[in-house]
Amino acid sequence: MNADFPAMFSNGTPQPATPNTCLGADNLADFDVLTLYQDEQVWVGQTTAGEFDKFGLQDLYGSGNFGLHVGDDGAQVLTRRARLLAHIHDKLANAADNSSQISSLHWLNQTHSDVVVDVDDGLLPQSADALVSSKAGAGLAIMTADCVPIALFARVGECVPSVACVHAGWQGLANGIVANAVRALRAKCDDGAQIFAVIGACIAYPSYEMPVALVQRIAADCAALGLAAQNGAPMNAEAIFNVIAKPHDNTEKCWLDVVALAKLELLTLGVQVLNDDVPCSYQDGRFYSYRAQTHAKKPAAGRMATIIVKRQ
Repeated sequence: MNADFPAMFSNGTPQPATPNTCLGADNLADFDVLTLYQDEQVWVGQTTAGEFDKFGLQDLYGSGNFGLHVGDDGAQVLTRRARLLAHIHDKLANAADNSSQISSLHWLNQTHSDVVVDVDDGLLPQSADALVSSKAGAGLAIMTADCVPIALFARVGECVPSVACVHAGWQGLANGIVANAVRALRAKCDDGAQIFAVIGACIAYPSYEMPVALVQRIAADCAALGLAAQNGAPMNAEAIFNVIAKPHDNTEKCWLDVVALAKLELLTLGVQVLNDDVPCSYQDGRFYSYRAQTHAKKPAAGRMATIIVKRQ
C-alpha cells in the first residue's frame, strides 16, 4: 500500500449508513487492486500498472494493462481480465452470504460519448462511456489512462439499489456523460435516493496543459449543461472557465483542472463526492498516463480499470 492513498478519505465526510471505508492494495501477482471505497453494499476499486517503467521507451504496458485497443497482446489482456474477476470474487466472498460476491465483469468500447448502457438489458459489449446496473454481483469496469473514472452509487436508507461507472474525459464532461449516468442511476431507484461518487486516479491540472481557446469551448459547452455554483446560482462560461482553468506562463495556454470540472458537474447534479484528494495519473508512477507516455515519446499507453460492484 502506498502512503499517498490514505489522503483520499481524509476529508472527514460523514459516510452513509456507517460504512467501513478503507484504502488498501491487494497484490495480484503482477499488479495491484486498490480499494477506493467499500461497505456492506458496495465496493469500488482501481487497478495499477503493476511493474512498470513509466518513462522507459521499451516498457509500453507494464503488467497491469486492461485495454484491448492499445496494441497489447489480446490473449494476455483477456487472461488478466479473468484473473481480475476471480480476485475481486475472492476478495468479496462471504461464507455466510454468497450474494456479496461478484459474478460478472462488464466492459465497454469507450468512445468519449454521452452514451450510457444498462447492463441489466444485456447486449454487451457496446460502444458507450458509462455503465449502470441494479443487479447484485454485476461488476462495472471503466478503463482510463488520464481521463476521470467516476464510480456512482445510489443509497436509500441502508440499501444500494443501483450503481454506475463513468469514463469522463474532457470531451465526455463537455457533452454530458456524467449527467446522463446520474439520470440513468436515479431511474433505477426511488425518488428519495441519495447519490454518492468516488473519483479514481486521473490527470491533475499541474500536468494538463491545454490551449485557452479549447478550455473556453469546454466551459461554454458545460455552461449549456446548466452547471451551478454551490449556492445554486447558474454559472456562465466565464465563471466555469475561472474554476477549471489555472494560469500558465504562456497566455495562450492554461492548466485544465479536470477534477474540478467533474466535481462541479457532480455538485450541480446533487451528488456527494466522497473523496477530496485524487492521485495524479501523470505524476504517480503507479498509474498509466497517456499524456506522460506521449511526452516520453512512447507509442502506446496501457489502461487501468476502475470497478464498482453492488454487493447485495
